[in-house]
Amino acid sequence: MFEANPQWLAEVKEKLEEAGFKVKMEESFGEHHSVVVEEPIPQLVPGQEHRIWLDDTGYLRIVVNFVTPEWESAQEPEEFERALEEIEKVHIYNLSMFFTCLYSSGENVIEDAEFEDMIEYSIDIYFGFVPPEEIVEVMESLRKETQYEVQKMQQESKGISSP
Repeated sequence: MFEANPQWLAEVKEKLEEAGFKVKMEESFGEHHSVVVEEPIPQLVPGQEHRIWLDDTGYLRIVVNFVTPEWESAQEPEEFERALEEIEKVHIYNLSMFFTCLYSSGENVIEDAEFEDMIEYSIDIYFGFVPPEEIVEVMESLRKETQYEVQKMQQESKGISSP
């Protein structure tokens, strides 16, 4: 079990707020606390929910849950297969592009995708107690990368090629 450092987490929360992020502190798992970053991840499919949070042991976790109408209405195995292929092609591919900046940080990144009733895509990164400014840099990079990818997708959907 990792040692908790609530003072470090409070400093990270303060720095994120100074950088313009909407954040809130919440208690999780009894004695541990988390900062939830209310930064939007694009709504690429209906029924998508996401959560970004950093806990007081230095773990950043990003989880996206989603269900498409095609997935919910599928009855036959081939319908499930087709819906899953579409989800993988559009959604998971795009989300993984948003998070490439996290891989370049050289941190311990764990990526996972589960396919059951609801599809969950998650990334865990262990930063440890790095200076709060480093967490802000990662979140700013994620925000910038996300905005770029959304603009690119919007241009492509309008038939405009990106530079």
